[in-house]
Amino acid sequence: MMDVSLQQILQTAQVSDLKKLGTFLEVKRFVETQLHLKLGANGWSSLSLKLKRLSAQAEEGRECARALSDALPYPVVRNEVSKRIGFRMCARNVAELRGALSLLSKCAARPAFDPYERFEKNKLKNFVSSSRLEGIDIPIFDEKASLEKILAKHGRPLNG
Repeated sequence: MMDVSLQQILQTAQVSDLKKLGTFLEVKRFVETQLHLKLGANGWSSLSLKLKRLSAQAEEGRECARALSDALPYPVVRNEVSKRIGFRMCARNVAELRGALSLLSKCAARPAFDPYERFEKNKLKNFVSSSRLEGIDIPIFDEKASLEKILAKHGRPLNG
């Protein structure tokens, strides 16, 4: 039994950090048994990519868990969930499938709040708004129009 959580494994960004959590087979089998799926990874880099993809599919897992229908036969439901998530599910019944999907949605990495990124967005929005007051129309989604280029084109020449 591994002494790490599924959340730690799914949120690991580097292969070297993943190696610190345990051997390849331990980590792979731990994830596969916890989530009742087959990763199909055959090396550390492959495992890391699959875990990132699995983590990115957490929202799809949430949607699948909500949309599970008891009216359809279980193999049809399992195949549909496998197609939507992108990994072959091995859960033996609906209860295991729901548990695996709920665990995936709880453990997957959520985008962390980045104050610097928020500051940059607000700065750009404020710059566009203040430029509009001065009569300069700057499209907000124009990646090529950097602050320096706009000031060089429309700014006042400096003395000295």
